[in-house]
Amino acid sequence: MSKHGARGCLTTCLAAHGEPFGRLRTGFVEPRRSPFDKLRVSGFLNTLGARLLGVALPLAAIFLMSACAPSATAPAQSGQPAAETQPQYGGVFSNYSIAADPPSLDLHKENVINLVRTISGAFNNILRHDPFDREKLVPELAEKWEISPDGKTMTFHLRKGVRFHSGDALTAADVKFSLDRIRGALKEGPGGLSLAPRKDFLVSVASIETPDDSTVVVKLTRAQASVTEFLANGWNPIYSKTWVEAGHNPAKEINGTGPFKLKQYVTGTNIEFVKNENYWSKGLPYLDGLKTFIIPDQNTAFAALRTGQVLSASVTPEQEMTLQPEIVKGASTLTLVTVPRGQTTAQLFMNVKRSPFDDLRVRQAITLAADREDFIKIAGARQGTVVSGWLIPGTYWALPEGELGKIIGHKKDKVAERAEAKKLLTEAGFPDGFTVKGMVRNEPSSVDMAIRWVDQLSKVGIKMEIAPVDVAVNYDRFAKGDYIVSPFSATTGTSPDPDTFYGMFFLCGSARNYSGWCDQKFDGLYKKQSEALDPVERRKIAWEIEKYVLEQVPTLPMGYSSPTVWASDTRVRGWLPQYDEANHSRFDTVWLATK
Repeated sequence: MSKHGARGCLTTCLAAHGEPFGRLRTGFVEPRRSPFDKLRVSGFLNTLGARLLGVALPLAAIFLMSACAPSATAPAQSGQPAAETQPQYGGVFSNYSIAADPPSLDLHKENVINLVRTISGAFNNILRHDPFDREKLVPELAEKWEISPDGKTMTFHLRKGVRFHSGDALTAADVKFSLDRIRGALKEGPGGLSLAPRKDFLVSVASIETPDDSTVVVKLTRAQASVTEFLANGWNPIYSKTWVEAGHNPAKEINGTGPFKLKQYVTGTNIEFVKNENYWSKGLPYLDGLKTFIIPDQNTAFAALRTGQVLSASVTPEQEMTLQPEIVKGASTLTLVTVPRGQTTAQLFMNVKRSPFDDLRVRQAITLAADREDFIKIAGARQGTVVSGWLIPGTYWALPEGELGKIIGHKKDKVAERAEAKKLLTEAGFPDGFTVKGMVRNEPSSVDMAIRWVDQLSKVGIKMEIAPVDVAVNYDRFAKGDYIVSPFSATTGTSPDPDTFYGMFFLCGSARNYSGWCDQKFDGLYKKQSEALDPVERRKIAWEIEKYVLEQVPTLPMGYSSPTVWASDTRVRGWLPQYDEANHSRFDTVWLATK
């Protein structure tokens, strides 16, 4: 790096990216052999923190460093079998036995993880997370990019010869159209979105210019350290402007530039993709196709995994323990893969625009009532789940554990905290507590979590009645503010970067600000940390935000999940799970070895 550090690098370096992953990249999934491996507990957190610090600047500064990132081929991952190290062509990868149909096929519009798991292989982004290096951003539809010294102008130079599945050539107009759509600037007309759920990630974008068909210039009102991270996230692919304006609906049809094209979608059964023979990245993909089964019953899905009908799927702790002895004995063709995500929090969303949660005393009483250690213990959560604030524990950004213990609701003396909770409820006019209806997604894991919340709230006289609703209805009512309280397990960000969480859930008017909380002090602090290019200074502000939000309790976190564990057939190669599922569901580098 330049003697001027990341800032100096900006004016001198471009990130070039030719044939991105080709045949030289033969990485294999990272296997684990013991359910009690340290990676399960705190190792993944320590490793993640060390990797963030080990690159000289943490992820907040990646957008400064990305333009200098080398594009050399990454080494194969550890655990790769000695045989068949060269990728093989052919085969269909059956994966992710999702539990329900997504509400629509529009990635820009939806938030349901079933969707991004299922159709990401049809699309590309401007940038992407390197499929073999979680800490690295690389070009994708852009072949290179550059950032101005003040961090306010980003110029992307697009690849030539890229075509959508419809046959239309990719141009800068498509990128502008897509980014305008994602950031909520395109509300009417063809492709307009009245509600863009991730618009607040690009709130700093002042304009998007297209000086020619191969150049996109994004101008910001201020420096924002997380913009490139966001552009690389799988929820933000590029759509064809021409195709949409011709009358096609992204909610019902699929047309991307990605390695796989839609073959058929049988509602309630499966969705299939075939290889894009004209894919712009020569030599990719290796697979002939992808197939995702829709299986509502968890036991049926697990059976499909064990019999080889599904080659890769996430597993519950109980399923993992069932597989472990079979793997040790050599009686299974599966291997266990740890996904160091840890971005899912058990939360209680409270609508602060509705009584009684419009009263800060009530919200603080609930955080005082909540025994986080007990919650996690009763949940039977996977080893490694930890009590935390909002920022991912163990990372550069997380509030130090000693500081967390000083905040309301996080102290060790739960008897004293619950006595204080009852005092606050009395002051708020609820000396005997109150009864409230809790909206719950109608799926086993969500109902189980809601039952644990019923128990927690009962300790201070609050009775929550469970009211199950379908997943699509749940998200729709969240967006409309049509609920009072809701237990929820949410994926809170796309990286450990503070912007990816705070900007999503807490900014005034944010599309996923389901609590309806609007606080000018928070908004000011958010802006200040977001534009701070010094990571040390930015972390100080992030910690100040963390303490403030935990005290205001617009939404209540209990803890972060441990790494997700996947079971994957040993024939599956070239796949490295990322921190966010949206970033490892393209499968262009995946190949299947012969048995």
